[in-house]
Amino acid sequence: MVFAMRIKVLVVIASLLLSSCVVLAQAPSGAASDQKPSDQKSTEQKPADLSQQVPSISADRGECSALFTVVDANGKPVYQASIHALVRWGLAHKTDLTVSTNYYGKAQFTRLPNYSKKPIAFEVSSGDKKRTVYFDPGNRCKDDFTVELK
Repeated sequence: MVFAMRIKVLVVIASLLLSSCVVLAQAPSGAASDQKPSDQKSTEQKPADLSQQVPSISADRGECSALFTVVDANGKPVYQASIHALVRWGLAHKTDLTVSTNYYGKAQFTRLPNYSKKPIAFEVSSGDKKRTVYFDPGNRCKDDFTVELK
C-alpha cells in the first residue's frame, strides 16, 4: 500500500514538471514580446563580411603581435600570400607558424613572445616572389608591416 502511494506521488510530481516545462516553452520571453517582430531591436551582432576578417594565428607565447599587409609592385593587395615564421623560445622550444593573407592582403600573428634573443624572421611569399621581414618584439611589441613583393 505504501509503495503504491509513493508511485502515485511520483507520477503526480512528474506530470507537474512536464506540464510546467511545456508552459515555459510556450511562454513569451520578456515584456518586449508584445511588439511585432519588425519592431524589436536585435541585440545580436551581425557577423562581419568574411572578406574583411583578418586571418590570424597565435603563437601562445606572449602579448606581442605583427600585422602584415602584402602588396604587389603596383601597390595592389596580394591574395593568398603565405607568411611563415619559426618562433623560438627557451633552449629547445619552437613553434612553426604559417598564415595566408585575405582578399585585402592582410594577415596577423598574435601572442608572439615579448622577448627574443634574435629577431623573428617572417618569410613572405607568393608564387615565385619571396621577401623576408624581421620583427624584434623587445624593441616594438606591436608592429605593422607593409611588404611589397617584386
